Amino acid sequence: MLKKLSSIPWKTLLLELLIVFVGVFLAFEFNTFSENQKVRSEKEKIMTSLKNELDVIGLSFGNMGAFQKSKVAEWDSLLRIEQFGDFYDWRYIQPQYNYAVLEYALDTRDSRIIDFQLYEKLVKVYQEIKKLEYAENLMTEWGGQFNNMPTNIDAKDADYQYRVADNRFAFYKFTKYAADRASILQRLPEYARAALELVNKEFSPKQRLELEKEVLRTIANRIGTLKDSEVWETVQNMASTHYTHISESEWEALRQELLAESD
Repeated sequence: MLKKLSSIPWKTLLLELLIVFVGVFLAFEFNTFSENQKVRSEKEKIMTSLKNELDVIGLSFGNMGAFQKSKVAEWDSLLRIEQFGDFYDWRYIQPQYNYAVLEYALDTRDSRIIDFQLYEKLVKVYQEIKKLEYAENLMTEWGGQFNNMPTNIDAKDADYQYRVADNRFAFYKFTKYAADRASILQRLPEYARAALELVNKEFSPKQRLELEKEVLRTIANRIGTLKDSEVWETVQNMASTHYTHISESEWEALRQELLAESD
């Protein structure tokens, strides 16, 4: 028995076992490295696009809400004197807003990319956007309830009175959903900035500024030419409450950079 044991090439077996172990270990490490690289790349793409979507919400939705609120005040004044405005011209064809990356991020379900803290904040943004779409759909629905008023009908005619009453009621419902839309639009920037506090941590100050310049460039081009000082003032006023970390000197440097690109 001892002779049989002594005849076994233990060194060779141990060496082979070690080679197998090292091979399996290296394969595992390589797979882990590849998976981490894939997650890191996916996270970078999602965070970059998320920042863009959230910045647009933070920059523009507040102003949209303020305009809607002013229209609601105007319409309420008409309701008080039993009149109605041109609500039949308002309609929203969905989708009005770009939140594809937001949906993608929420569907990721990978805590290495979207942790629970960020997930909670993104859910709030998403829920408000869906409420916004719902309010807009109802505004469109009630705007479509308008009954055209024939020019040759007597104002004392019963049909005329019925149409006026129906239009006034439709206008009342329309303004209520418009008020909801105004409130949601004014809430959304706050939720977007809460999510951005976490998203911005994924970028260096230089990376963050480059991404923000791209957003400002897009918004400025929608409004008009940056060579117009009033256009730039509009952009800066709109953005200064959102990009509070940008100083006056940085704003001017940013404008000169964007102007140079447009030449």
